Amino acid sequence: GEYMTAYDKEQNREAVETYVVQRYLDNPYLIGGKKFDIRIYTLVTSYNPLRMWLYREGFARLSGTRYTSESIEDTYVHITNNAIQKNAPNYDPDKGYKWSMGRVRQFLIAKHGQ
Repeated sequence: GEYMTAYDKEQNREAVETYVVQRYLDNPYLIGGKKFDIRIYTLVTSYNPLRMWLYREGFARLSGTRYTSESIEDTYVHITNNAIQKNAPNYDPDKGYKWSMGRVRQFLIAKHGQ
């Protein structure tokens, strides 16, 4: 999380040896007006044949700052990693920036029904 950043296509980027690039979603699904990511664990025990196990109790990490598409350079809005979030000016460790999958399911059912 320490070296994560978001760039607009027109911003200059520092040259680095290795990096990961992904397209940014312009209209992401939000929880309470905030971005989130979901972490789910899998264990691959064989590649041929493919055999994997899914641990169903992953979690979601939420941003502590409300989403706006106007400030792509604000990492506290766009990057949900705790290594970034814990440095935000409004960070409060008691607010619950990490949700269980059960809590995410409850939120989705309350908002959209079953």
